[in-house]
Amino acid sequence: MGQTAMWRLRRIAPRASHIAQCYAQQAEVAARASTMLPSLMAFMQAYDEVRQGDIPWTHTVESGRQAVYELLVAARMWLPLLVRDVAGIDRANFLDSAVSDDIVEDVDHLIALLRDSRGAEGDILPYRDCAIDQIDRALRAAQRKWMEAEAADAQYAARMQNLRARAVEFRTQLEGFAHTVAFALGYTSPDFRRLLLSRASHLDSSDDRLAPRPEIVEPATLVTGVPRSLEA
Repeated sequence: MGQTAMWRLRRIAPRASHIAQCYAQQAEVAARASTMLPSLMAFMQAYDEVRQGDIPWTHTVESGRQAVYELLVAARMWLPLLVRDVAGIDRANFLDSAVSDDIVEDVDHLIALLRDSRGAEGDILPYRDCAIDQIDRALRAAQRKWMEAEAADAQYAARMQNLRARAVEFRTQLEGFAHTVAFALGYTSPDFRRLLLSRASHLDSSDDRLAPRPEIVEPATLVTGVPRSLEA
């Protein structure tokens, strides 16, 4: 099972809870929901505790905020080019997250897209190596600061450890719940599609006020994009 940015799980969680309530009289869905809902609630609580609590890398770790800022600048410089040049990629990210693992997963995904994507003619993206090198160096610098933060603050480290464990457990339960909904209602059911992590950036009537709000990246233009001299 691959990794998933936690902000996606946090946005899907209220939708899964709502669907479980809607089909409480459907025996198969209700049975699966009974095992999924405890992990859902535990994950949401753990995620919100980290997101709303003290984030030591923003103020107590030397140069921590600067390192993360430089990572976000690097990612945001190249992502619009990728959106412009590769059709159909997911344009959502949550790089402003206070949860470091959110940033890591979104940046790792960006690096994978840069490495594996091809342009309209099937060629390697001309800026691929330059972009990956810049983002990777910035990511490693930010990761060192996040590790320093967890080493320096035992309470923060415990919250992050708990969050990671709850995220793994909830994702496993969510996948099983989604399969049960698909079996009971059909894979074309709108409620099944609401559970797909790929749709986490879409608005939903059951979204709550604490749900992360991802950024939807617009394609680069001659005005806002990186000069083409930097793409080669």
